[in-house]
Amino acid sequence: MMILFYTLCIRLAVPVLLLRLLWRSRRNPAYRYKLFERLGYRLPNKPESRASEGDQWIWVHAVSVGETLAVAPLIEKLLNADPKRQVVVTSTTPTGRAQVERLFDKRVSCCWVPFDTPGSVARFLAHWRPSLTVLVETEIWPNIVLQCKRQKIPVMLANARLSSRSARGYARAGLLAKPVIASLTLIACQQKADARRFIALGADSHKTLVTGSVKFDIARSRVIRQRDSLLEQLAMSSDRLIFLAGSTHHGEEELVVAAFTQLRKNVPSALLVLAPRHPERTASITRSILAPSPFHWLLRSTGQVVSADTDILVLDTLGELAALTAAADVSFIGGSLVPHGGHNPLEAAAFGVPVITGPHTFNFLQIFRALRRVGGAIEVIDAETLGQSVTELLTQEVYRREVGNAASRYVEENQGALVRQHALIDQLLSD
Repeated sequence: MMILFYTLCIRLAVPVLLLRLLWRSRRNPAYRYKLFERLGYRLPNKPESRASEGDQWIWVHAVSVGETLAVAPLIEKLLNADPKRQVVVTSTTPTGRAQVERLFDKRVSCCWVPFDTPGSVARFLAHWRPSLTVLVETEIWPNIVLQCKRQKIPVMLANARLSSRSARGYARAGLLAKPVIASLTLIACQQKADARRFIALGADSHKTLVTGSVKFDIARSRVIRQRDSLLEQLAMSSDRLIFLAGSTHHGEEELVVAAFTQLRKNVPSALLVLAPRHPERTASITRSILAPSPFHWLLRSTGQVVSADTDILVLDTLGELAALTAAADVSFIGGSLVPHGGHNPLEAAAFGVPVITGPHTFNFLQIFRALRRVGGAIEVIDAETLGQSVTELLTQEVYRREVGNAASRYVEENQGALVRQHALIDQLLSD
């Protein structure tokens, strides 16, 4: 009964969702790009080069940039392991779709995820005919899961995580959530706590496994190549210490610039790399925060080199944050000084870059707790404490190395989820 009520609500919401996408397209035209795909119409053709007899198609849904980056190593492994296995990746946001296209070019098919109505999902499944659906982290959509179940398409929730806050939300929708979660073929959880929460919500304990997070399995060699190429393009001096503020949100940029002002009193040559989570906010940031400041700033999208006079490099492009993170000397993880929940700190940690975070880390709570526990991350509460921590790290090389080494050891000790989750996909496809 609850699924019927949910489906009715989603159907009624479709016109509103379409209007919302058109409204958002005023600032970002990509929101109206191939709009009919979201209804399961006008889907891209299967490329002839990847549509041979006997191929197995795997549908991977990664909602946006974070989920795409998290599951990218798994997609890469799927592509390399068996030429008969083809992948279609769906996204919800333009930045997520752009990330898929940048990472995989034409090696995967990509399109928008269908709205969660029976008709949209059915048209999508009829077109792609996947042998397996892989949903990432917490992307549990009732009609997608139940339609796949009816068509005997196994559904794996990969890199699954469920915060206590999200679990309480699912519990309130128990009559809807319980049968949907119980219908998942396999749940590959990041942590034991995630598994306990899924089981409490109705997941089969025999099909709920703890595999770790594929986010620890970072393709270091690829990022290093990109880092070296990018530093050459930017002509950045190796003598300059880099303070990276990555994935920042509204309300954080002014705090970061204030902290940078404090840092420059002690390290006059330091460079701030400011990377807003949503590049479309760049114009607002430069107009309201950087223009009134005394600093010389440069937009990465201009293609200009970073000169000795450049104080701040604004990363207003997609796909280069990992490379600049690997080049940084200290990294502040955005979304944590405002109540957004923080973003993934593991790329910084993997390259031995000390991590600084604000108090709001509920999106990656276990990882941040563990990093702080081993001494690989430092928590701050405002611009002043951020400035103090960055200054201490960039003026004390031994301390900076100790924090960075602790962070990289933590990542190394938790690798292996990629192999485990790939083995589970092999098993599901074989079955």
